[in-house]
Amino acid sequence: MDFLQWLSVIGLSAFKVIPGLALAIAYNMHPLEIFICLSIGGMLGITFFTLFAVRIRQWRKRRRVRKAQKYKALEKERLADGKTPPAPEGIAKPSRFERRMNKPVNIRKARRTKRLWNKVGIIGIALITPPIISPPIGALISVFFGERLRRIFLFMFLSTLLWAAIFALLGHQILELLYDDPTTATDLF
Repeated sequence: MDFLQWLSVIGLSAFKVIPGLALAIAYNMHPLEIFICLSIGGMLGITFFTLFAVRIRQWRKRRRVRKAQKYKALEKERLADGKTPPAPEGIAKPSRFERRMNKPVNIRKARRTKRLWNKVGIIGIALITPPIISPPIGALISVFFGERLRRIFLFMFLSTLLWAAIFALLGHQILELLYDDPTTATDLF
């Protein structure tokens, strides 16, 4: 039963740390157990979603190259038919669909997000990720802003360890409020 409890807390904290903490408190886990589960879960979520985001970024880059090559081939055909003048050499003109897809939905929000990234960078995103936004979202943001993987893993893991320690102490305090003697409620195994 203890292994399943650990596994459920780790799995939940891979996506969002606060519900993982609540589940650990519900299971009356020891603060050290809470720290270990939240750390492992957060790191698993960060690793998985960072690697997933890198794959998406590579796929989008390959897709853009293929579309540009396809457009150049179409332009050569049109030029041979004499229908339209060619685009300037080296510049691939995007289709209407591509222009709509690449256009930000909310320009103000995109500018605000970019300004926030320029101010706080990876360190700020890593620090606010566990308590405010989920670790996967923080990892995705970092990858899509072009941060190096080594820096993403370093700062996200350090932030996860810091917040897991804070949440473990917070969980211990909550258990003390719930029980008269928290040591009887949180014995290790």
